[in-house]
Amino acid sequence: MGMIITPSILTNTVEDAVRQIERLFPFFNYFQIDIADGKFVQNTTLSVEDFSEYVKSNPRHPVISQSFFDFHLMVVDYGKDLEILAELSNTIKIKTVFIHIKLRPDYSNLKQKYSNFVIGLVFNPDDDVQIYSSIYPYKEVDMVQIMSVSPGMQGLPFIEESLHKSEQLKSNGYRNKIFLDGGINAKTLPAILNTVPPIDGIGPGSYLSKAENIGQRVKELKDLCIKAGNSPILKVT
Repeated sequence: MGMIITPSILTNTVEDAVRQIERLFPFFNYFQIDIADGKFVQNTTLSVEDFSEYVKSNPRHPVISQSFFDFHLMVVDYGKDLEILAELSNTIKIKTVFIHIKLRPDYSNLKQKYSNFVIGLVFNPDDDVQIYSSIYPYKEVDMVQIMSVSPGMQGLPFIEESLHKSEQLKSNGYRNKIFLDGGINAKTLPAILNTVPPIDGIGPGSYLSKAENIGQRVKELKDLCIKAGNSPILKVT
């Protein structure tokens, strides 16, 4: 088995986001950019417009141009952001754009409209998998992300009960990859690695972005994965 490690970038400015990516790039080439509007969640971060304008002004940036990106939209007006990201996907490599299931997006329509990247659904800790199964046929969903903290801020306490959503999703017909975001560090990773069915990818945030010695933190995560029989995947294609 493999465990994809995708650092989560949550910051107020695009300049700081790029600095974080540059620090992490020696170890990773796949990043998740968190976008928060101050409405769906209390926090406000850099916007999709900010990131897009930076890319347009720096199309050959050596790190941005060589990386892969997910975008986690913690926003009410995700439609506007999707339009911008659709255009941006012609310049940078976007794998998945995540939208919160609480907003009840028209998944089938979005999946058909935006074929340049995968549309994923996000479950907050308080979202009931069973309730939403009456709205979404999970077997048709291409990607899911489970939040193991209340979304919007980094450094919040890990909610281990969120891991049960993996089993609930599989029981309701979901068959594709499951990512986990929030509160991920060397203390919480063993429980994550023991989840059945297994989690496919994790998005450590402040554990990596605020580390003085990123290499040591990366080694800790890799060693825990290997000990649990998982191959850590830090570079994707």
